[in-house]
Amino acid sequence: MLFGTLLQAAAAVACSSLQVRPEIWIYECGCPCEDGSIPLPDIVTVSGTIVLSNGRATPELASLVVELEAKVGGRFTPVARRVLNEAGDDVVETCDRLYADSVLPGSLDFVDEDGNPIPFASIKNLPEGRVSLSYVASFAGNIPGIEPGGRARVRTITTLIDTDASRTCSIDANNDGSIDDAVKTHSDRSTVTLPEVPIVLPCPA
Repeated sequence: MLFGTLLQAAAAVACSSLQVRPEIWIYECGCPCEDGSIPLPDIVTVSGTIVLSNGRATPELASLVVELEAKVGGRFTPVARRVLNEAGDDVVETCDRLYADSVLPGSLDFVDEDGNPIPFASIKNLPEGRVSLSYVASFAGNIPGIEPGGRARVRTITTLIDTDASRTCSIDANNDGSIDDAVKTHSDRSTVTLPEVPIVLPCPA
């Protein structure tokens, strides 16, 4: 899995944009239940590296949304979601709409090169040019349409404050009670093939 976190200014680019390289992993508990049966896959993780091109601006990252989509009735449909901002809110506002965290247990964190969580506050102030940030989202519980060997889609949404992009909006992007200007929301959708075999978790000692 790709967990590297690189905070590095590069040559300024012409516009503000987002690129994402996500992966999905399915974990199952290999320990028998009390009735002797083996539970179905119960943990799904989405790991990814987002690459933001900020042009000559030094924006503030307001929020990250990671949405898992599965095919339902032949169409990709959102089935689980994680949201993240500095305050740890369950709902974040973007230029498009409000997004709420999924009811499934789990988490969403930015991570360092070893996969360890890092504070949102430590990476929110972005440099000029290109910057890469890695994240891991987890979902505990069976998710409809997410099966070994199948295909899913990951939608990644970032919202930035004080960008130099066109078609910005004015909203309370960081949920601090005041309206922020020059806000830009980027969205990326990537289709991912799920592993054929889940990773079996060891039984507790």
